[in-house]
Amino acid sequence: MYHPVGEEILTKEAQVTRTDNYDPDNLKKILSEEKFDAVVLRAPAQMTRDIIEAADGVKAISGAGAGLDNIDVEAATEKGIAVLNCPTVNAVSVAEHALTLMLTVSKKILPCDQAVRKDSFELRNKLRPTELNGKVLGLVGIGAIGSKLAKMVQDGLNMSVKAFDPYVDASLAESLGIELLPDLDSLLPLCDVLSLHVPLLPETKNIIGEKEISLMKPSAIIINTARGGILDEEALTRALIENKIGGAGLDVFCTEPNIDCSSPLYSLDNTVFSPHLGGITEESTYRMAEAVATNILAYLEGNFPETVCNANELDLKN
Repeated sequence: MYHPVGEEILTKEAQVTRTDNYDPDNLKKILSEEKFDAVVLRAPAQMTRDIIEAADGVKAISGAGAGLDNIDVEAATEKGIAVLNCPTVNAVSVAEHALTLMLTVSKKILPCDQAVRKDSFELRNKLRPTELNGKVLGLVGIGAIGSKLAKMVQDGLNMSVKAFDPYVDASLAESLGIELLPDLDSLLPLCDVLSLHVPLLPETKNIIGEKEISLMKPSAIIINTARGGILDEEALTRALIENKIGGAGLDVFCTEPNIDCSSPLYSLDNTVFSPHLGGITEESTYRMAEAVATNILAYLEGNFPETVCNANELDLKN
């Protein structure tokens, strides 16, 4: 886990085996040679179908955050294994990170930093950062993270917020001061900043691609702190090179952790990147580890936390 408090909680009630070798063959070997009641994993570890099939006796698998794309939930469910996550513990951290990327791109912080380091102070006479005050933030997904980001920009930057989320009731959006739009095509032309906050699912893969980017303002900024694969990186790269979009801030990538830094995307000066650490802060890692450990122990003791994602499929009832 990301913080030692989780292991401290677990070791009071259970025997804990730890590995930092996430190679699939190593995980299969460990799980086939020893019997475990539960598995806790952190990115970039994967619990694929073949690893799960080797995990005889495992009753629960828990990720350390909200996303479940590193766990084959279907395979786990078929084997009667509960899958747990922690959907809200890092929401503030990710929302703050998305806001940081928005400001870094719009204020052109990286070119400014590089200019000062190179004693090129004259850049101030050429570069024109932009304000976010009074602009429109578009959200794809207004769950725990999206809703916190909305409040931050409403209160702090006087931005209006519009969103597309087919799973959210209009009355909830209204209570958050967010205008809920019926589809992406209605939302995208209105955005000065677009921020993505949905899980990576078959229906959300490349949800923002060439067609969607073409609907946006050429000055707009795209922010992705959700999952790589939601945003078509090749389409984004072309749009940035052709000045069809204003900039981008990415914390997640399609092929992470193996990034192809030779891609033209990483040489552009209207982009900023971070290594999938939006949800990893001193405070959030403590909350994540504590929640993971507490929930795993509760499940093994016969209680069913709300964070069991396949509870209905397993017909779990307290």
